[in-house]
Amino acid sequence: MIGYAGNAHTNDPGEWIVDIADLRTGLFEVNITIYTSNGGIESTLLDQNFNGITSKSYTVPVPPIEGVYRIVVIATNNDPTGRDTSTKTETIEIEQYDPSGLPPVIIG
Repeated sequence: MIGYAGNAHTNDPGEWIVDIADLRTGLFEVNITIYTSNGGIESTLLDQNFNGITSKSYTVPVPPIEGVYRIVVIATNNDPTGRDTSTKTETIEIEQYDPSGLPPVIIG
């Protein structure tokens, strides 16, 4: 599961909360990648060596820069007869912070 907490603007971009579990066979590997709107990679986390752990939570900060960001989480279980992989994706748009809270003035 991927959740989000924050205000989606540059002053409080928030964070993704990632919960992963495989209660039957445990976890083998987790790969979390944050992509920018132009397809570039903002950050990557590869977590391995779970040693029988069946669940794990991550708090992943969203970049405080205006733009669209996509988180991709790939989790692999530890099944000795054949590992299965699951992928989840979420996207958020971070807007420029406006301390006035007023809509922008349009002159036309």
